[in-house]
Amino acid sequence: MAKKEALDATAELLTALNEIEQLYEKTKENKIEYDFYKDIEPYVNEIHEKIRTWESLVVEEVAARNIRYFGKKQIEQVCSNTGELAIQAFHYTTSYKRFKDHYQSTKFLLTSISKKLD
Repeated sequence: MAKKEALDATAELLTALNEIEQLYEKTKENKIEYDFYKDIEPYVNEIHEKIRTWESLVVEEVAARNIRYFGKKQIEQVCSNTGELAIQAFHYTTSYKRFKDHYQSTKFLLTSISKKLD
């Protein structure tokens, strides 16, 4: 059961990550400025809740299954990058290269853990 929950949470975080990328593209292209309290804070809080859920489920599953090449450091990296990307997506001045590098790295880690959990 924990495996299914971890896989579902990983899929949900991947979906959120893709939505973050789309938000960034829209923000960058149209140079949109968002209100912190109305737009940014609620969205980032929602993403952080998904991150916390994912982290707790995956830490347990990785420890239980002793998955190689995916440990605490990689899990922390996914959490950190996803949180940062959620905030950076609202700022059109965010460096395109930096955003894309973090996005691709995080997507790779999430896809990798998804395959290892499956």
